[in-house]
Amino acid sequence: MINEYRPPLLLEQLIKWDLENPTGLFLGIDFNEKNGYFCTPVDSFSFARTGMDGIHFVLLTDFGLVKDLNEVPVIGISPMDSERVRIVARNLSNFFSLHFFDELLLLNEYSSEDLYFESISKELVKDRNSKCLIMTDGNERKRWF
Repeated sequence: MINEYRPPLLLEQLIKWDLENPTGLFLGIDFNEKNGYFCTPVDSFSFARTGMDGIHFVLLTDFGLVKDLNEVPVIGISPMDSERVRIVARNLSNFFSLHFFDELLLLNEYSSEDLYFESISKELVKDRNSKCLIMTDGNERKRWF
């Protein structure tokens, strides 16, 4: 089967931009890559990897029915989790909007908005706990550990 897909323009632009402004993802698409994880859909192209636990993101082509990779759903693959495969964004633009807003949205599954906000609160508490307040002569100074 001949591959007629072209890399999405947004992805190409972000790969160039990533050289100077790291996105936190390893970006790239190889249309000849066929060595995905056992749970990676066969009708997909990997375009982003986190570099940990095999987590990667793919563009799902619906076995060639969708021709424009800008419009295909983005699937998150996490081989080490019990829920290994899930839709994370409706398309590439939506994916990067979520990633740049808060990558927790892509790496975790939230069943409700409340659970998402609870997760953010826990992260803020962790950040606050990583600081130490030191009192000297009645003046408060912050020191990071």
